[in-house]
Amino acid sequence: MHITSRRLILSILFILCLSIQASAWNPMAVVSGTSGTPNCAGNKGSQETGGTNGSSNQIYATKYTHSGANCYVNYFEAYIDDVDATAWVGGIYTDNAGNPGTKLAQITADASPPAGFNWDGGALNTSVLLEDGVTYWFAIQGNANLGYHYAAVAAAAEHDATAYNATMPTTFTPLGDVARLISIRVSYQ
Repeated sequence: MHITSRRLILSILFILCLSIQASAWNPMAVVSGTSGTPNCAGNKGSQETGGTNGSSNQIYATKYTHSGANCYVNYFEAYIDDVDATAWVGGIYTDNAGNPGTKLAQITADASPPAGFNWDGGALNTSVLLEDGVTYWFAIQGNANLGYHYAAVAAAAEHDATAYNATMPTTFTPLGDVARLISIRVSYQ
């Protein structure tokens, strides 16, 4: 009897341990990095379809302040029209006293922007952590006249910088600003 009781107790403990492990393990949980911060759900940014504009070789950046839980993004897209552009590139920047700061990530130059307005984009070269209450800048640039959608919003700004390059600059000096919220969004895919 003594050996049977021990086996029974060990069996119960084994089953109890398995139950605890199973309840703590969730195969559907998606996390990134070592911090366990989740990937962003849904699109973050602007999806405006108001006015349209475009200009050659300039960088257009729009402000975005993240609200909600910290999360990662790895995909960037803009609602654009190729007009005359044969390539475009985009990226995410920090905020530097109300202006675009340092580049955090960018997409590879797209050699075939859409003809007619459509969402177009690609994977960022690195995932970016969006933190609650922190402002970021989402920027695009075409090698010629690249059309984009926007909404006139006083809290947003458009910054222009000349000289197209297939790589977004690490930093850039704004030439001016207009109150426009450009249709650029990021997500985790």
